[in-house]
Amino acid sequence: MLATTRGIRADMRDIRADIRALSDRLDKRIDEQDAKLERLAERLGRQEQEQARMNGVLATLPERLGRLEQEQARMNGVLETIRAGLSYRVERADAGDRVAEASESYEAQE
Repeated sequence: MLATTRGIRADMRDIRADIRALSDRLDKRIDEQDAKLERLAERLGRQEQEQARMNGVLATLPERLGRLEQEQARMNGVLETIRAGLSYRVERADAGDRVAEASESYEAQE
């Protein structure tokens, strides 16, 4: 009986050692998983910040597009004014050439 009791005690010590080893392995695994979750949470936080930034950029696009359209309309007006001015100058130059030709022709007749 004493041998049986000693055997049981030895078995219990072995079982406790096995339980401690398993517990340590489990704790280590839990710590690894916690670290992974923490990294994933940080990554998700960065992605959410980037998404919020992009949403902000997208929200400003209609206003920016409107300003660009206004600027394009203004530039079209400037170009039209330049074309009109150039056209007027060409007409004046043509009229000046005709006057000069008429004057030369008149002087030649005198």
